[in-house]
Amino acid sequence: MLSIMTNDRKAVELLLKAGADVRNNKREQAINLAKMIQDKRLSN
Repeated sequence: MLSIMTNDRKAVELLLKAGADVRNNKREQAINLAKMIQDKRLSN
């Protein structure tokens, strides 16, 4: 983990938002993968 020491609130907010974006992307990728696997199972 990176520990960030800063008083710059804007920077902190941007970092938090970036972290949230990454998590959302990972979640979307996982959902898409699950859908793809389901589709493959249904087509077999």
